[in-house]
Amino acid sequence: MRNPAGKAIKSLRKEMGKTQVEFSEIVNKPQSSIARLESGYFQAKVSTLLDIAEATDTELKISFEKQV
Repeated sequence: MRNPAGKAIKSLRKEMGKTQVEFSEIVNKPQSSIARLESGYFQAKVSTLLDIAEATDTELKISFEKQV
């Protein structure tokens, strides 16, 4: 099962107009970590998501919704 957080991270990065390298420098994470997260096959720690939210001046929201 792919991790939806990866799609959200990629979307945020593209919305900011940044490459993975530029984004990794902003969020202070290795580019390889950003690539793994964006692939959706690796789970992100909540602490990592919070770090990304803080570095990009965004708010992290987590919700549970019924699958359709």
